[in-house]
Amino acid sequence: MSTLITILSAVLSVVGTVLIFIFILPGDKRAGLPKFGKWIHDFLNFKSLVVEAVLKFLYILSTLFVILDGFFTIFTTNYMGQSNALQGLLAMIFGPIAVRLAFELLMLLILLVKNVMAINRRLSGEDVGDAEMEFLPGLRALLKTEPDTINDVPVDTSCPHCGSMATPEQAFCSSCGQKLTDET
Repeated sequence: MSTLITILSAVLSVVGTVLIFIFILPGDKRAGLPKFGKWIHDFLNFKSLVVEAVLKFLYILSTLFVILDGFFTIFTTNYMGQSNALQGLLAMIFGPIAVRLAFELLMLLILLVKNVMAINRRLSGEDVGDAEMEFLPGLRALLKTEPDTINDVPVDTSCPHCGSMATPEQAFCSSCGQKLTDET
């Protein structure tokens, strides 16, 4: 009986996967999906990361565990009958710091991945909100500039009178001699 259930589960999983690949995952299908369908589409296409929320939960759980374990350790004794108060106190002080450092390193990796994902979406033409570009304000500004400018400096300039190419530093066209900038 359990073999039959396993085979049935495998067949239904394959059918479900094929249906999801056909009706939910393609990018052109997202617009026609209901709100929950859009969430499933984004989830299955890794538009958002679940691991960030899981890590936050685990951080809080680990911190509370270290503090409570340190607190209860204060009232215990070791095998020689000596108090573990110092160990418990040290665990309560340094335990949360160690947990925080470990989880900050993990969160830095997650934020790096999120920012790379946002940069890729922005470069592919998708609208990326400011909240998605969390720690890259300079890069956010660079990505929001027009394609022909970088940091407000034109990359290539042409003379508005004759069309000859000019460098951004030039004040006058080398071909026709006309002024290149509108500033007075």
